[in-house]
Amino acid sequence: MKGWHKIDLHQHTLHEITYDGKEPQSLYTHEKFENILIEEAVELKAVTNHNTLNIVDHIKHALICKKNNVNYLPGVEIDYLFDAKDIHAITILNPQNDIVSYSIKLNEIITNKLGNKFLDKDEFARLHENMEFIFIPHVMKNKGIYPSKDVEIVEEAEDWVINMIRNGIFVPVIFENTQNYNKYSIYGKIEELLLDDYQYPACYVGSDYKFDNDVKRRNIAINRVKHYIFSEPTYRGLEISVRNHQTRMAHESEIISRSNYLESIKIRDNKNFRNNSILELSPSLNVIIGGSGSGKTLLLNEIFRCITGNDLKDVKNNSKRKGESAYFSRIGKGTLLEINSVPDDYKNFKVVEIPNIYTEIMKYVNDHEQLGNVFKISNRSYVNSLINDFISDCNKYSELMSDLEEEKKLGSESLRNIFTSIEFLNTNPIEKSLFKLKPKNMANLDSTKTRLIIENDEKIILKKDEILKYFNDINKTLYFEFKEVVEEIIDDYLFLLEKVKDKIITFEKRKIEEMIVEQIQNLLNVAIRNSSTKLGQKEKIFKEREELLSNNQTTLINCIKNVLKINKDLAGVYLEYPFDQIKNTIETKNANELARFTLSFDKASLKHVLTDDSDFIETKNISTKLKKLPIKFIDFLDDQSIKMFINELKKVTLDINDVIKNDLSLTLELNVNGSWKEATTVNQGTIAKVSMEYYFNDIIKTEQPDIIFIDQPENDVDKEFLTQTLAKFLIDKKMTSQIFITSHDAILTVNADANMIIQADVDEDNKINYMSYPLEYTECNKVGTDNVARILDGGKQNIEKRYQIYGGILKYGN
Repeated sequence: MKGWHKIDLHQHTLHEITYDGKEPQSLYTHEKFENILIEEAVELKAVTNHNTLNIVDHIKHALICKKNNVNYLPGVEIDYLFDAKDIHAITILNPQNDIVSYSIKLNEIITNKLGNKFLDKDEFARLHENMEFIFIPHVMKNKGIYPSKDVEIVEEAEDWVINMIRNGIFVPVIFENTQNYNKYSIYGKIEELLLDDYQYPACYVGSDYKFDNDVKRRNIAINRVKHYIFSEPTYRGLEISVRNHQTRMAHESEIISRSNYLESIKIRDNKNFRNNSILELSPSLNVIIGGSGSGKTLLLNEIFRCITGNDLKDVKNNSKRKGESAYFSRIGKGTLLEINSVPDDYKNFKVVEIPNIYTEIMKYVNDHEQLGNVFKISNRSYVNSLINDFISDCNKYSELMSDLEEEKKLGSESLRNIFTSIEFLNTNPIEKSLFKLKPKNMANLDSTKTRLIIENDEKIILKKDEILKYFNDINKTLYFEFKEVVEEIIDDYLFLLEKVKDKIITFEKRKIEEMIVEQIQNLLNVAIRNSSTKLGQKEKIFKEREELLSNNQTTLINCIKNVLKINKDLAGVYLEYPFDQIKNTIETKNANELARFTLSFDKASLKHVLTDDSDFIETKNISTKLKKLPIKFIDFLDDQSIKMFINELKKVTLDINDVIKNDLSLTLELNVNGSWKEATTVNQGTIAKVSMEYYFNDIIKTEQPDIIFIDQPENDVDKEFLTQTLAKFLIDKKMTSQIFITSHDAILTVNADANMIIQADVDEDNKINYMSYPLEYTECNKVGTDNVARILDGGKQNIEKRYQIYGGILKYGN
């Protein structure tokens, strides 16, 4: 991806001095050195010979590097003695320092040592006084602090390096770990020593190559060079990369490959702007800085407008006509920017604007339901569903009880009718032979079924010609090769048709016989009905009573069956308020990493719920009826107590649906610095910060944008929020999205580690001028951070003054 540059900061050439004072011979040649550069394909190279810094050699190395478009840094690998053990550490020097004085001082220290050439801590301090350097101790390798599992830790060296990390504000530290790339093993050591008060150091692997005839060693050394920095391949770029190594230093396997970003923009001809300025952009964090009225938001808005066709939401729309830019009076009708993107279809890029919602959130910091909406945890449908299921079970019980009462009532009535009918029949006997004749049901006649069978068979006969033609066509298609087979099939088919015809004849005869029987039965039915109408009054009543007895007997039997079934169903209904399910649902569905809802009551409180408890019982409009209940509290964890409550509600014409509250009382809690606190106990400023932190992360998670736009987010918020929330947000998101932000705050520029500065100024002709440069920019005695400090802090002297008043000593290289 654009912006990553390969580095190698550990290379040996010639003119070295070992710890015992020897000067080993090297097979180095300038040609071999150049070949190494080409094969490694690095853009930043450092030569670090043992215990010596030969100025002439470094000049030659620098020239060879320059020839191959590789930036060069001078360095040295020094032997230090700790606990009687040899520890190696590399110093990479800023080329702007007095390298000659450093070389002379090192030579004096080494030369004046009569025995072994080890340096101690005091000599290290004297050698590096007033120097800008990057410190690279060997860690998990030979002559490192943690040589191997089988060798004891060099505790004195460990203590020395840990203090260097603590004082990392002065000296950037990289851990070199050539034997084992697993940097997390180093991080574990640091955690043990510094506990929570630490920052992980940068970890890196260099080639550590010495020129000899060992081809295998050479190949291993070249293949070891796989680290990159996300900055300019200069000393300043390396230093800033070390200080922000989480996002600026990486092994090649860790680099995120990205597309869909703006690569550069060009300011087109316009009388109000310095024309034809080309602004290089970073795929990561681009911060637009400048004084008031310098055109920061104008540029941000025009970039956004080029992609989306719309103005930023937070930009006041001053246009007089629809479709014009908010800055029409300054820009005019034409398009201000010409955009170059990767790939070249930036209008299809997905962009998101993060508006300043601090003021909006402050409007409802006390409205927890609204805050729940901000955190997207207010959806109560899951909880309501559980409560509705409970109410449904209660309704099922209530309906079963009503059905049981109905069946009992109907069964009792049927039993009374049976006793009455039996008594009447016994006291009024009659000859009952007449009642043995009953009309026969003439539905589903046999003749009808037979007719349908015949009609279906006749349809089969009608297809005879079609089927014969089908087989004759097959015969022709096969050129009569299988004529005998086809003729045999046709003969069999015709034989079967004859059998079908015989069946039709047989069924026609049966249909006639069935129709005769049906006509006779119709005549009998008419005769039976006519005879019943001619019976006397007593016979009619007797017959009616006998039918009533039969019907009531059937009804009673059905009632008994239904009562048994209902009792079985009732036994399967167990009622208990679903507290555990509701609690678990709220904890999973109504919560995220920054906010959560919890129940405002515990499970024990459900054992004694008063009938007038308005937090749990819906008392509105039914309080009078509730007072009539003989029970004054309910145990919602007890099956029998709930059923008794339902039964009592019926007596006062109330339904369980009218009583149980569906909208539970919930408590909003916020995650404040890792601790959960009730929102009512958190101050409004903190609530706003937590809300915005979630809002920022949620909008990115939801939208998954290619580019993020933010206009002066520091407005109305305090520095703590900028540091703890917004700067961390920018650092985290800039590796996966390109970010454009306008700001006049150093925290969002320097602390958030801007990858590209876009500086906006208004010149003496009242023309807006833009220029872009990386934070680490240094050229022609111009330093990018000097401009940043001037615009955002009023100059570095202000930073130094503040730091001294705070109690520190800001002296670079102390």
